[in-house]
Amino acid sequence: APRAAVPTAAPGPSNAGNAAMALDAPFGNAAFAPASPTPLTAMPPAPQAPTEAQFTFDGTLDLLNVLVSLLENNRAELRGHSAHVARLARRLCERLNLAKEETQGIVMAAHLHDLAKMGQFHLTALNVADYDGHRVAAEKVVETPVRLLEAVNIPKATRDAITQMYERWNGDGFPNGLSGKEISLGARVLALADVYADLTQNPRNPYRKQLEASDACAVLVKHKERVFDPHLVDLFKTVIMGEDMKARLLATRRRALIVDPDPEESTVLELRMIEQGFEVQTARTMESAKTLLGKGDVELVISELSLPDGNGLALLAEARASNWGKDMPWVIHTAIQNRAEAQRAFELGVLDFVSKPAPTDVLVAKLRALTGNTKKLVSRGVSGSLREMSIPDIVQVLFHGRKSGKLVLRAGSEEGEVHFLDGAVADAAFSGQKGAEAFYLLLKLTDGDFALDPSFVPPAKVIQESSEGLLLEGLRRMDEGI
Repeated sequence: APRAAVPTAAPGPSNAGNAAMALDAPFGNAAFAPASPTPLTAMPPAPQAPTEAQFTFDGTLDLLNVLVSLLENNRAELRGHSAHVARLARRLCERLNLAKEETQGIVMAAHLHDLAKMGQFHLTALNVADYDGHRVAAEKVVETPVRLLEAVNIPKATRDAITQMYERWNGDGFPNGLSGKEISLGARVLALADVYADLTQNPRNPYRKQLEASDACAVLVKHKERVFDPHLVDLFKTVIMGEDMKARLLATRRRALIVDPDPEESTVLELRMIEQGFEVQTARTMESAKTLLGKGDVELVISELSLPDGNGLALLAEARASNWGKDMPWVIHTAIQNRAEAQRAFELGVLDFVSKPAPTDVLVAKLRALTGNTKKLVSRGVSGSLREMSIPDIVQVLFHGRKSGKLVLRAGSEEGEVHFLDGAVADAAFSGQKGAEAFYLLLKLTDGDFALDPSFVPPAKVIQESSEGLLLEGLRRMDEGI
């Protein structure tokens, strides 16, 4: 039986047996057992383990969440840990614009990464790197979750993320001493999410207290290039701290499209472009790029030549033959170094042909210079989730940025709005209320979506209280249950 190969030397008590029994029900042969005894001659053939192509994720992640949460209930400091890691991993994968299948595989790894590791230590990439006792314990159990599920044939992205989560960016990790991008992207994402969750939720982490988000991000930054992928750390920080959302709320910027199948390569460029005043979308294929370009609001394209479903020059030629793309500023950023390709690109009117690898900061400075006088900058609408940024945080960002517009808030079937004039709250409406009372009710929303329309001009300033005064009074009411 596959379970016989599971190491038994892990320190401390183990829930491996219980986990294996629980996971057999939905995925293993037990799920196919007949309800009553059947004569041997009538016994159906034993079912085969599903192939990766047959593996379905509908409901599976929710089931894993429940099962793993039950196992974690024995450790108060880790209760809900894997579910939190899965949420963080999903946010980072979505920010990287990964394919759905890869995202699902990485999220599954986040649910399973601590399976049968319930020993004396909680084993994360950071404490395993810093403490010999943790490393010895982790070396014994690093492959245990995957071995427990050998009969399930879990996706490759899941297996790689789990077995490589203790590898280090500088090559000093284990089990294979991988370094840099030799480590799977899923493992690098999982390592970050796991450590951040441990630092912010587990009072027994290396700092012996639960850290605030900003302090936990500072720890990740401190150990990037040694333990963590430095580019992913930067991206993770912008996601967690809401820095990219803040930039989008405040900026009047040019909208650029990066067409590149490599999420890591494009994300580094995207981050630097956002810092320098661009609003950036990404496309992984020629087809998705054409869909985004067809909407007509892209002002600059940075494209790779080698695409999964075509050639970047073919995309450029199609754009030049259309009304929306005939004058589009276009830069080729490619690993292909071919004189004929470069000549053809310039014949089609590209602004520049940049060979990879190129210093990202230099490239972004060049993009700013190339597009500096092409069009007048305009304010654009911004939308997002209240889980990314709370209403008080949005109000403060708009206040300090002296922004005007209409903030529409939706939670389920309810919808409200807040008007801003030069950063001040001018009016609000929600649940049959208007003015300040509506604003106080809106502050209670913690789950939902928002959209900012910067073109809206409030017809009147109905609310006379300052934004700071409104926030203080609203939070006081919430504290007192009013």
